[in-house]
Amino acid sequence: MHNAFFKNDFSNLCIGEDVYIGPHTVLDLYGEITIKNHVAIGMNSHIFTHASFVGTYSMLMRIKVANVVFEEYSGTNPCVTVLAGVTVGRNSYITPHSVAVENIPPYKIVRGNPAQIIANLPEEKMKSFETKYLEKIGWIKS
Repeated sequence: MHNAFFKNDFSNLCIGEDVYIGPHTVLDLYGEITIKNHVAIGMNSHIFTHASFVGTYSMLMRIKVANVVFEEYSGTNPCVTVLAGVTVGRNSYITPHSVAVENIPPYKIVRGNPAQIIANLPEEKMKSFETKYLEKIGWIKS
């Protein structure tokens, strides 16, 4: 982690192995953030686990808190926002300046605000890539 900013303590953060969190990334830890193995989060990204509502004082008391999960081999490019309650599926990627407002299925590339699926990744080829990557870093032997 390079100059990442964490809101609250680390008790709501679970990070796997071989994870990259870019500089100036904000992890809002009101809810839990789970980052599984082999995930990369680009610099200047914002991962939120809560949202508040603008309005009267009584309306402000209704704060949504929901967990965020990055499944294995998923990731973001720089300057991405992930909102509370989102799960980023295995081998899915969020392109720069996108806002993920709902779950992203496995093996997808998303873009935009709100983020929409723009490409499907071939599952069998991605699994082959995963195996080759794990061999390269020494986690498994061929």
